[in-house]
Amino acid sequence: MSRPLQICLMLLTTALCAVCVLQWHRESRFAMREQALGTALAAAQSALGEQAGKLAAWEQEITRLNAALTDQTAASEALPQLEARLAEATRLLADEKAAGADLATAREALGVQLKKAMDERDALALRLNERTAEFNALAAKLRPRP
Repeated sequence: MSRPLQICLMLLTTALCAVCVLQWHRESRFAMREQALGTALAAAQSALGEQAGKLAAWEQEITRLNAALTDQTAASEALPQLEARLAEATRLLADEKAAGADLATAREALGVQLKKAMDERDALALRLNERTAEFNALAAKLRPRP
């Protein structure tokens, strides 16, 4: 082979080696970028999973709070009725207390009347016993003796 062809072949071989080295370097950079993107993608997917969990928890909390708000609204609407019922119950309790006081007064008066009636009964029973004793004594005098 001639010398210019050998030089040309060496230059082409060296150029081919340079292209291979450049291609290898480029492929290694692509591999590193791909690995970095894979790691970033895994981190993003993990964060997305965590965020989805938080979102589900927040949605449950929102549902719970909405239910509590509905209950509170219903309770607020029922509050005037309950206050009116409380006022009525308070009035009835005061009436019952007054009736109880009247009943106690009537019970005391009845107790006094009952004591008076019992005293009168006792006095009448004593008088009856005295009269019966007098009658028996009189009957014993008037009865003929055998």
